[in-house]
Amino acid sequence: MSLTWNKNLRNRLIIGFSGGAVLLALAFLGGWLFFALLLLILLLSLYEMHLMGEKLGYSRFDLFSYLVSASILFDFYLYSGKNLYILSIVFIAYLLTYASVRNKEKQLLEIAFRCLSTFYLSLFLGSLILIRESPFATGYATGGKIIACVFLSIWMLDTFAYFTGKMFGKHKLFPVISPKKTVEGGIGGLAGAIGAVVAAKYIFFQQLPLHHAVIIGLIIGILGQLGDMIESFFKRSTGVKDASSILPGHGGILDRFDSLIFVGPFIYGYVRLILTNL
Repeated sequence: MSLTWNKNLRNRLIIGFSGGAVLLALAFLGGWLFFALLLLILLLSLYEMHLMGEKLGYSRFDLFSYLVSASILFDFYLYSGKNLYILSIVFIAYLLTYASVRNKEKQLLEIAFRCLSTFYLSLFLGSLILIRESPFATGYATGGKIIACVFLSIWMLDTFAYFTGKMFGKHKLFPVISPKKTVEGGIGGLAGAIGAVVAAKYIFFQQLPLHHAVIIGLIIGILGQLGDMIESFFKRSTGVKDASSILPGHGGILDRFDSLIFVGPFIYGYVRLILTNL
C-alpha cells in the first residue's frame, strides 16, 4: 500500500512531534510535572474506558472510580504505593455495596469492568512513577533517562509500525482483533523501538550497557504492540472505532498511550531486578 499525504497524516505528525517533545521534557524534569502528566493521562483514559462501558449499558460517569484511580497514583508518587491494599479494599467494598443497593441485572459484569478499568490504568501508569521518582539504587537523574528511553522507544515503535505497515504491509498480524495491523508493520515497529533505545544510549545515556539497551527496546517493541492489541480488543468488544476524538489523527488518549500504559510494569520489573547498578 502506498503512503499518501493527507490531513489525517499531517495532524498525526504534528501532534506526534509536539507531544513527543513535551513528554521528553517532562521525563527529564520529573517531580510534580511528570506526575501531573500521568494523572491527566489516567483520568482521560478512564473517561474513555467509561465511554466504552456505556456501549455495554454501564454508567458513563462514576466519581468514586476517578477518586480511587487518582488516589492510587498519588500513593505511588508520595508513598511508592504503600497504601494500595487499603485503597483496593475500599474500592471493591464500595462497588459491592453499590451493586447490592441497585440490584440491577448484570451488575456483576459492571463491577468487573469498573475494577479492570480502575486498576489496570492506575497500577500500570503508577509503575512509571516508580521508575522516575523512586529509582532505588540508580539515582534520580537515571530514572529520568530511563523514562525518556521508554517515551522515545514507544514513539519510534508507533512511527515505524505505521509507516512500514502503510508502505509494505501485506500479511495480517491479528486480523480478528486489529485488521489493519500487519506483520511487516510489526517488524518495522520492533526495529524502531530497539533502534530508539540504542540511539538514546549513545546520545544521553552512556552508562546504559548496549545489551541492556537492546533488551529494553525488545521488551518495548513486543509488549508495546501487545498493549495496542489489548486496547483494540477493548474497542472491538464494545463496538467503538476510536476511544475518543480528543487527539486529531490519533483518536483518543488510550489510542495514543496504550503501549506506554502496558509496558510500564515490565520495564519497572526489568530495571528493578536487573539495572540496579547504573
